[in-house]
This record gives sequence, structure tokens and C-alpha cells, in this order.
Amino acid sequence: MIPRRLPDHIINQIAAGEVVGAPSSVVKELLENALDAGASRIDITIEHAGMALIRVKDNGHGIQKDHLPLIVQQHTTSKMPDNCIETVTTLGFRGEALPSIGAVSRMTVTSKTALNDAWSLTLDAGKSSQVTPASLDEGTCVEVTNIFYPTPARLKFLKSPATETHANVTQVQHLALAAPHAHISLRTENKTLLNLSPGTSDPYKERAGAVLHTHEDLVPLSFSTNQASLKGFVGVPTHNRRTSDRMFFLVNNRCCSNRAFLTSARYAFGDLIPKGRFPVAALWLEVPQEDVDVNAHPSKMDVRFRNPQHIRHLIETAINEQLNRLEPHTSQELSEKIIASLHPFTPPSAPHTSAPSFSVPLTHTFTPLRATQTHTQAPTYTTPVEEPKTIPLLGFPRCQLHKTYIISEVPDAIIITDQHAAHERIVYEDMKQKAYSNTVASQTLLAPIVLQLSETESAVLQPLHHHLERWGFALEFSTNGVVVSCVPADLKSVNIAKVVEDFFSEIITQDTSKAPEEALHALCSTTACHTSIRAGQDLSLHEMSDLLRTIERTPAASQCNHGRPTHIRLSKTDMDLLFER
Repeated sequence: MIPRRLPDHIINQIAAGEVVGAPSSVVKELLENALDAGASRIDITIEHAGMALIRVKDNGHGIQKDHLPLIVQQHTTSKMPDNCIETVTTLGFRGEALPSIGAVSRMTVTSKTALNDAWSLTLDAGKSSQVTPASLDEGTCVEVTNIFYPTPARLKFLKSPATETHANVTQVQHLALAAPHAHISLRTENKTLLNLSPGTSDPYKERAGAVLHTHEDLVPLSFSTNQASLKGFVGVPTHNRRTSDRMFFLVNNRCCSNRAFLTSARYAFGDLIPKGRFPVAALWLEVPQEDVDVNAHPSKMDVRFRNPQHIRHLIETAINEQLNRLEPHTSQELSEKIIASLHPFTPPSAPHTSAPSFSVPLTHTFTPLRATQTHTQAPTYTTPVEEPKTIPLLGFPRCQLHKTYIISEVPDAIIITDQHAAHERIVYEDMKQKAYSNTVASQTLLAPIVLQLSETESAVLQPLHHHLERWGFALEFSTNGVVVSCVPADLKSVNIAKVVEDFFSEIITQDTSKAPEEALHALCSTTACHTSIRAGQDLSLHEMSDLLRTIERTPAASQCNHGRPTHIRLSKTDMDLLFER
């Protein structure tokens, strides 16, 4: 075959395939150009999810008349003055963006600089018109209609209008985080989808709150090393979602969808959120220009780092440190769900029975609650003393409901605590602390436990042999299984054999890249599940108080090790609303 140069219209369509994958790709490119032009206000309008119309109007510095024909030519840019791609600091820099958009649509660019009149140019399926006079305030307006009409086959691969609209919203939200001082709006045919005003007191927090749809449940974080720095906001663990669509990452103020970021952030939350759920986050990462390749992909959404392990460690450490400082907290999202489920209140049809009476006064000294205490009998307490004047964070217990929930009181609210979930977190953290400090006590079994394992399962366990011994196990591997002769002393259960079998089954299925950590968490989780206070177990007021005081001192106390909330807060204002006071 004889090599030949492709026709220009085919070259344009190939370039368009790299840049324009969907209407949201067009929105991204045009919004980046507007921000690079110094715009402080950007108004975006879409029709039929962007397939019929995309209009981006900004108040930036505009484009001169003589430059309009140049911007629609391939590989033409004003953002690389030294011809060095590694030093580009603008959001957009790929010169084929506008010609690629115009190759698969009808695109009109109208612009006006401060000292000149407005001029317009149209690119229709790659064919450029003459520059003509126009009317516009200072700035630029790019209007894209009938996307993919020159390539109708590509329309078949677009998703539903609702899905494409959601992609447009997400793209604008992501880029809005790169410019918290700019006013950005997104409108469709008959409604406003986004109206993000610039922040005043704390622009980054206000913009993150608007994008993540919460202000009250955000935790700020800031962490630096000699190679990179990270700042931003994550949601409290109880504010989590079914998908990762509210996890936003920016590298040197550029939007990024690096998969490693999502994995590191999710791993940092660990057992604080349920499996299959994702936190919310808006994180800004700053690294030296020479340590990151931002041109690794045509869309510029993926980047490569010179030291990716350091970046992952930075993200995990920054989030972990901040989450460990959190006091027990009920997220605003969880509180709103509770109120929504209770209001309006419909009385039950069953006849009303008199409420039981409870002993309200609570006067005693608080004794520490041991993580492995079984609570089969009420402990002995010292002579009652005057109730403390300082009100604890989780208040004073007043009663136990259904032998499962502890009701406590603070001046402006009541707090409902799940006794099993709360004690499970206490035991879990106690076990982790012992394991990390190599202070796990071991107990010898009268009858060793024999587990039948396949060769593959044995191959997973054997590298963890040393860690398991430090955590209280004594193991002896054979050709067809493992013999367990010692287990952690805290592992008390009526059926230790089943507990051990469940534990080993769990760690065999863990991610082998983090096998020791996952194995430790599995051990602590198994121990916590089988040794915690159970639902249906009677507790005295003294035991309830000790449980609340201990959970107040426990890290990550707002959720159990399965990610479920340990307590919820119902404010007096909420109760007044329920009763229409």
C-alpha cells in the first residue's frame, strides 16, 4: 500500500474524536477557554442536553478581529509562548479544541475586546466563513449548534438526554472549583441547573459547599510535604453517597479524574462508611510542574505523576489525620432524612398505652468501660456524687428503648445511640490500638481449630503468618489447611471455631496489595462483632453513661466499623417542627 496524506476534513474529524466525545466535552473546552480569558462571569446555556445548542458567554478580555481566523485553525494557541508544553499553566492549551468542535457542528465565535468593536466568525462542519461585524459586550460568546450533524453515526453513541445533562452539570461543577471567584451559571430550556456565585469570606469553602450540596457536613483539611501539598474539604463519614459523582480532584487547579485519587480517598475512609458507598470530597493538589505530566491524555482529565506512591500516601494521610480529630457528629444530611421520614407524623391506629416511667436523676462517678466487658451483670459503683456541671457531648442517659437504643439529653436536643454499634466501635478501636502496639494477649485453645484450605487460600494466608502471630494467633500450615492453636484473648464467643473460620474467610478475599492492613481490620471487625454489647441486652443507667463517656473518647465514634451511624441527634427545633409548635 502506498502511504498518502489524509484529506483535511478527515484529519479534523479524527482530532474531533479525541477532543469531542459528548456535549459535555464541548462545555469543558469552552468553559476552560473562558476562565483562561480572565472571565469573572460565565453564563452557559444548553438545549436538549447540549445536542441542539451549547452557548458559553463570558466577560473575559476577548479576541481581536485579526485573531479570529487563527483560533479555528488546528494547532494554533496563544497559551504556549515559549513552545514548551511542560510549562503551560492555563486550563486549556490544546490548539485543536475550537477547530475540532467546529468540525462536527456549526460553531459561531463572537468576541469584543475593550478597545475594539465586536466581530464574528462561523465554522460549519470545518468550513470557515469570513469575519463579519457583530454586536456584543466586552468578552466572548461561542455558540455551538447541531453537534455531530456531519457525523450522524456518532449520535447513536450518545446517552439519554438526562444522562448527558447530568454529565454537563458535573463538568461545570468540577471546573467551577478551579475558579471559586467567578460567577458561573448553567441553564437549560426552562430552568436553571446551576447558579454558583463567587464566595466572599471563604471562597473555596463556599464553592465546595455549593458543589457538594452541603456546608455543615464539610471537614477542611490541609497537608503538605516537601514534594506536594493538599487542601480541600471532605464530608463527614455519615454524609456518603451511592456513587462517586461528588468526589472532585484538581491538580495544579486543573480538573482531574485520576482513578488512583478516588481509590486513595475511599481507602482513607476505610470502615467509616459502608461498603459500596463513597464519601464526598473536593481536593486541590499542588505539585511542581516538572513532577506531573498533564498532557497524558487528549482530554487532559488524566495525569501522570513522577512519584504516584507519594501522592497516594499524601491523600490517605491528610484525610486520616483529619477524620481522627472529629468529635462524634451527626451529619446534617442524616438529620434531614430523619425529619423527612417523621413529618408529617401519622398517629398509629392501635390504642394508646401509658408510657413507662424512668428514673431521671443520674448521680454517680463515671468508671471506664472496658472494651471486652460482657455486661451480663451490672458493675459495682462508688457512692453517688453530685452530677457534673459540664454537660458531656452525648449528654446524660435518660432511658433505654427496646433494649437497643439509649436516649440521652443535652440542653438543645436528644441523642439516640445504638448501643451495639457504639460498643462495636469501641472494641474495634481498642483492638486496633493493641495490634499496632503489639500488646495483643493470646489464649491457648483446649481443642485446636483445623481449617481446610485450598492451595490458593493457603498462598494468601502464608505471607500474613508473621502478622497473625503478632495479633495473637498461633498457626501451623499443612498440605491441605491450617491448624489454629491460639487466638486473641479478646476473641470471646460461644462458637470460637465459627468466628475464626469467618475471619480467615474474610481476609482471604481482601485486596492483596494492602493485605496486612485489611487482615488487621478484618480481625478487629470480627472481634468487635462477637464481643460487643448486643441489641436486646438490658443496661442500667450507669452502664449507659459509661458507654456514652467512652464513645466520646473513641476515634471515629460517629459510625461503627461497618459504617453505620452510632447515634443520631434530634434537635429541639426539629421536635418543635414535628409537633407544629
